[in-house]
Amino acid sequence: MNRIEVAAFAKVNFILDMTGFLPNGFHQVESVMQAIELHDDVSVEWDDDPAAGGFEIFLEPGSAELPADERNLAYKAAVRMKDAFRPDARGRLAIHVAKRIPVAAGLAGGSSNGAAVCTALGRIWNVPMDDWMPVAA
Repeated sequence: MNRIEVAAFAKVNFILDMTGFLPNGFHQVESVMQAIELHDDVSVEWDDDPAAGGFEIFLEPGSAELPADERNLAYKAAVRMKDAFRPDARGRLAIHVAKRIPVAAGLAGGSSNGAAVCTALGRIWNVPMDDWMPVAA
C-alpha cells in the first residue's frame, strides 16, 4: 500500500472577470488570485491488488455537506487519473479529506482537493507532472 498526504491550499481572488463561455458550458474567466495558508489535508492511499475484481474508490470528503461520489472533484480527479494512466488497474483507492476550507466559500476547496489527488496519484504511480497536468485541467 502506498500513502501520500498533500496540502490543498485555498485561494482568494483579487480580480475575477467572466469574459464569456467555453464550448463545454463553463465560464471563461480572467483572474488575479493568491494562494493562502488555509488548506485542507488530502491523504491518498493506493492498495494495488491485481486479484481484485476491479477498481474501487472510497472517498471521505471531510464534510457531510459534500458528496462522496462522482459529483466530488477529488473523486473525478481520481477517475480521470486512473483512466489516463492505469486503465487496467485493480485495487482500492482511499481518499480522505481533513476539511478546513469552508464549503462553498469561493476559496477553491473542491478544486484544490482535486489537484491534490492528481498530485498524490502522480507521485504514487510515478507519472510526471507534465503528463498529468492536462488531465487535471
